[in-house]
This record gives sequence, C-alpha cells and structure tokens, in this order.
Amino acid sequence: MNIKKVIGISSLVIGCSTAGIITGFVVRPSSLHVKLEAGTNCSPDPVPELRSLSTQHNISEYPNLLVETWDAICWKESKNNIKAYNKEEDAKGIVQIKPIMIRDVNKILGKETYTHNDAYDPVKSFIMFLIYQEHYYPNGNPEIWSRAWNGGPTGPYKKSTKEYWQDIKERMKNEGRTQKIN
Repeated sequence: MNIKKVIGISSLVIGCSTAGIITGFVVRPSSLHVKLEAGTNCSPDPVPELRSLSTQHNISEYPNLLVETWDAICWKESKNNIKAYNKEEDAKGIVQIKPIMIRDVNKILGKETYTHNDAYDPVKSFIMFLIYQEHYYPNGNPEIWSRAWNGGPTGPYKKSTKEYWQDIKERMKNEGRTQKIN
C-alpha cells in the first residue's frame, strides 16, 4: 500500500474495500496517521492488512466494524458510485452527502474545511463520515452509525431509520465479513 501522512485528522487509516472503494477506520493510539492515495492500486482485499495493523497496535474490534459499516452504507446509498447525485435531496457522492452534513462537519471542525463538491471524493467523504461518527457516537456500533448517517444525530432514536438499518445489516451479513451483527 502507498501511504502518506494525514495532517489535521487524528487517528485515521484509509484503505480500499474488496470492491476497490475507499474505506478506513479510526486507529488508536493516535501516533498512527496514514492515508491511502485516492486511485491507489489496492490489493484485492486489504481489510486483512488493516486488521493485522490493528492487532499490532492493540486496537479493538471497533475499527473493523466501522469499515464494514462504511462499505454497506456505500452500497446502500449509491451502489458504490462515487459520481452519484440525487437531485431531489441534493445528495452527492458515494454516501450521498447533503449540504446539511457539510455544514455539520464544518461546525464540528470549527472551520470551513469541506464543500459540498468534496462529497464526490471518496477519501474526503470517508473522513467526513469519521468526523461525524466520532463526534456524535464515538462508542457506537454498526446500527447506531448507520441510523445516524441516515437520520442525523438523533437518527438512532428515530423509528424512520429502522428499515435503513435492516438494509445495512442485511448487506453486512451477505458480505460475510462480520459475525458481530444481531
């Protein structure tokens, strides 16, 4: 893997999923700051490499579940299409980011870091996903992260996000990459 340091984002590793889509996970301790270049030729499945890295650094199962949740959300939102656009909702990119998400992430960061067109960049989309999840649900799980992505910060408590979670859960089970889903 070709890696580069990430400036300003703590504890982040980004890789590619089996579909070649950018994925990643939060790494603790924060002494590890690496980033896969967008468009890097990835191995067929770098997730084992990422899991190996997490084991070397005594990182919990949390990062692996976040990677798998991200992969399922990418499929649900756009069928892994980084150029996807939903005109009705003004949602862009692989995870269909809306302007309100950009405003929220920039507010969390305390500065105007991202624009709505950044949603077309899967690396930036994933970083925004991590910022959002770490801010609202740092000790979350796939259900909480999925429902928050679908319904906003209070999404995990909304009845309207249950069906979305069922779709994500089904996708994760079909991928066979986790046994930690109820």
